[in-house]
Amino acid sequence: MKKFETIKEKEVIKNYKKFEYVICELCNKQFDDEEFNEEIYDFNESEVKCRIGQSYPSDSFGDIYEIDICPKCFVEKLIPWVESQGGKAKVTNF
Repeated sequence: MKKFETIKEKEVIKNYKKFEYVICELCNKQFDDEEFNEEIYDFNESEVKCRIGQSYPSDSFGDIYEIDICPKCFVEKLIPWVESQGGKAKVTNF
């Protein structure tokens, strides 16, 4: 679950949301990018998303399913579960 802080500015009519942190759906720990990035050039990201719907040239509609999961739980919990179900996690370099 992503948490946002609502910012209210007096001089601007429009309010906006500033990203604060994410709560992992598995371990319930709050995390942000800085927690998993030890060095300035490091990054650790995880994303689990499924889009189901229909797409036409003029419009698209459907549902998006998302799970907020920290990189640690992705590697230590989700991948072992997928493999226990007969799946195989693909690891690639970039």
